[in-house]
Amino acid sequence: MTPAQFSKLLQDVRSAFHDIFERNYFITSYMTKQLTTPWIRGTVPVMATMMALMNRRIIRIEPLDLFPELTRTYELPDAKRPPVVMRAVRIDFASANGSGIQQLYYVSVDATDKALEFYPDFLNWVSQYKPATVLIKSASYLLHDNQFSKTRTMLLDTADVLVQDDTGIPYRFISQSPWQVKLYGRYHRPIRPMKYGYQKDLEAAYNSRQEQNSLPFPFGYHWRGQQSGLIVAHR
Repeated sequence: MTPAQFSKLLQDVRSAFHDIFERNYFITSYMTKQLTTPWIRGTVPVMATMMALMNRRIIRIEPLDLFPELTRTYELPDAKRPPVVMRAVRIDFASANGSGIQQLYYVSVDATDKALEFYPDFLNWVSQYKPATVLIKSASYLLHDNQFSKTRTMLLDTADVLVQDDTGIPYRFISQSPWQVKLYGRYHRPIRPMKYGYQKDLEAAYNSRQEQNSLPFPFGYHWRGQQSGLIVAHR
């Protein structure tokens, strides 16, 4: 790349990271534009940049086809294919001191129950990685929707530890055995476009705590002025 091209690349990177640096989450509608520039295509460059900022050394980035037979089937002219074809990538990386190689799998897929019928073994593929810690953050309350019941059930069956904000798995699913839950920070009702995610039982659980301490870092949509909440559940 020429110096001018490299400068343009860095400008696009800065634009793509603006929201997560300011708010601690990405805005989906903005990402469509931010991640389709001549220099940045998709989310892999974002993850690679994050790894570089965390002083991780990327060894290899490879496209991955989890279900090649299905891919070939969906490529046939008359095939009934999913609205969004699954794409995946594997990133091999190491810490700066070179101690051991780790792998990151990133899969882009429509995880609604209906769309997963095109990839019936996908949730089994995910659930093979145990013991598992699940992190859900700024997730638009998708797992509150019954369209995502299979994904929600898989996460609950697979996780040993669940770390999330209120946009993840509804509190009613983890407020009973075999889960033990700790609540940190504060509960605020969902931001205006997502009022449907309000949880009366979670608000009551927050209000019943003896200690009402603020979370000293932003996590999720309520990122201003130590207003965030954090839910940690152990099986």
